[in-house]
Amino acid sequence: MESIIKQLDYDYNGFESVLRQLKEKYPFLALGSAGKSVMGRDIKLLRLSKGADYILYTAAIHGSERLTATVLLKFIEELCEAVKNGGKVAGVDARRALYGKGIMFVPMCNPD
Repeated sequence: MESIIKQLDYDYNGFESVLRQLKEKYPFLALGSAGKSVMGRDIKLLRLSKGADYILYTAAIHGSERLTATVLLKFIEELCEAVKNGGKVAGVDARRALYGKGIMFVPMCNPD
């Protein structure tokens, strides 16, 4: 698998570029907005699968912890790859785990 996530730290523009690449590679990944930051930037929201129940993963809650956003982006990429190819994450079948459930990701809660 050719990884999209290649560095440890992304500024806001690099972060948006990675999200667009993930959406392009995995069309089943929905990209939207969870709102606006104090400085007017989009707080990006990704949704994987649909269901009555959702799990929410968040990262980069504080402005100085951008590394957590990269860790979550890497997890999103690995999970999407497993869903696409019928693979596993941590020994768990990704498609089966998501059956009837969904996951929402806010990888950068504080983009400022």
